[in-house]
Amino acid sequence: MSAIAALMIAAAPAVATATFHPVEGVTYIADTVVTRIDDGVTRRFHTARHIVFRRDGDGYLVEAVLQKADQQAPGAGQAFTKGNDALTGRTVRYRVDASGAVTAIEDIDTLIELIAEQIEKSAPDPARGAMFARPLRTAGPEQRRAMLASFIAPLIGAADAHRAEGRRPVTLPPQPPMPVGSGLPGEEVVTRDRAGILSIETRASGPITGPADIPGGSTATGSITLTLLRRIDPATGLLVESRSETTTVTAGPGAARTGKSETLITFRPAVSR
Repeated sequence: MSAIAALMIAAAPAVATATFHPVEGVTYIADTVVTRIDDGVTRRFHTARHIVFRRDGDGYLVEAVLQKADQQAPGAGQAFTKGNDALTGRTVRYRVDASGAVTAIEDIDTLIELIAEQIEKSAPDPARGAMFARPLRTAGPEQRRAMLASFIAPLIGAADAHRAEGRRPVTLPPQPPMPVGSGLPGEEVVTRDRAGILSIETRASGPITGPADIPGGSTATGSITLTLLRRIDPATGLLVESRSETTTVTAGPGAARTGKSETLITFRPAVSR
């Protein structure tokens, strides 16, 4: 599951009904840009997918085709682009229920193996290729489904489409390098614009104390700040835009690190309706 998807689940209270009515047969464009800045080094990763919804019983068949994957990431290797090469131009079919939740993915094992093979072939030597591909091949059914579902799950906001306006306190799941079992306290604000588009903005921050991957020591202290803005169209239950930013400052024996991660997702019909 992606970090954004985990935050969506943690921050959202239960609602009585979910509105999920995507326009059938229309091609939507999902554009995702992830920017990571670690100790002054900037890396960007970009994907563009075409998404089509078709009625399937009480739910929908979702066809997702990766159109493009590219990166500007010095020192990051080519695992991102090479792994995505396996899916570029290939239709991945999901089945979602009436609320928009993913219930099945066609040929999931074949798709995972294609990604693993592509990563393996792109490695500088066979041993390293096998090491990079091993986590995919040993992943269990739920892990495999969560990985592929994360490509479309953030695009569906039906569970939040009719949230009431207002503000409330929230506690988000721990973000790396926070210790497991901790939480990130914050506040959520829900508003609507004149067009009826729902905006959910979450801000949270807290200290970091506990084990972390810090060169020269095993304990880190510092702070983490997170902001997340999601805009949802209540008429369809689909995301319009999502922006998230996480800033982490950590200090340990002999080292200090600053990191920032930003994710921008836009989702729109290929031709305006």
